[in-house]
Amino acid sequence: MVDSPSSPNILLVFAKKPIPGTVKTRLAKDIGDEEAARLYRLMAERTWSRTAASGYDRWMVFEPPTEREAMQAWLPGAESYVPQVVGDLGVKLKAAFRQAFDAGARAVAVIATDTPEIAAADIHRTFALLETGCQAVMGPSTDGGYWLLALSRFEPGLFEEISWSTSAVAEQTRAMMARHGLRSAELRTLRDIDGVDDLDSLWKDLARPLSENAGQE
Repeated sequence: MVDSPSSPNILLVFAKKPIPGTVKTRLAKDIGDEEAARLYRLMAERTWSRTAASGYDRWMVFEPPTEREAMQAWLPGAESYVPQVVGDLGVKLKAAFRQAFDAGARAVAVIATDTPEIAAADIHRTFALLETGCQAVMGPSTDGGYWLLALSRFEPGLFEEISWSTSAVAEQTRAMMARHGLRSAELRTLRDIDGVDDLDSLWKDLARPLSENAGQE
């Protein structure tokens, strides 16, 4: 489909139903399945609230794939609810980006729900960069991964030959961007909440009003 000024920018939000034992499993080893699921629920709700804004459409890319109604009730307001495909993270990301671009998106960004510091300003900045010459945008995380990736065109190579769930993800993705000749930019570095060592950051963030970081870039 040919892009036009009316084509939407699409933000993909990857999320899971907060079932104990299936979310934040690394964190759960220290604090238990129930508490890890409770914290994941808080982070997801925080992220969903902070990214509600005009200027882009949000798609909820969820799992398990049988839980569409539950996800719609829990985190309402998405323009589309899309079940995640089966496969590793690269397979899931590639499929979601492809679907969004096939639907006519002008640009596509993806985030997860375990970086509650994300603000709508980050998403607006991302799409502004893609509209002014960049073809790829990354938001690096402190663990060597990324909390956001965005593209102005579908580039499946960015989701292949990546060592997912390791500290090499961001660097390997940068190398892939260069290999495919993409002009890129990076956003601020944020912390993913993965283990017990990250909880101090989470408590500080959850203690702040939702609107406090609305203007951060």
